[in-house]
Amino acid sequence: MKTTERYSLMFKLACETVKYFFISLFGFSILCIVLAGLGASSLVTVLLAVVGQWFLRVAAIALCFMASAIIFESLRF
Repeated sequence: MKTTERYSLMFKLACETVKYFFISLFGFSILCIVLAGLGASSLVTVLLAVVGQWFLRVAAIALCFMASAIIFESLRF
């Protein structure tokens, strides 16, 4: 009996990309909360200014990658 793959490799990779993006976003938010609690709020504002733009770009790339994987997956069947 032949077993078929349920999802394509592209869709699995897109899901992993989004998963690790959210894990890194969660870790960064915990870091900001800890730094603010320790009294380094000026460092938090600098980090948010620098890394915040990076997170926005990565989020846009991950969203486009996930959308293209969903379209590819729907056309596959």
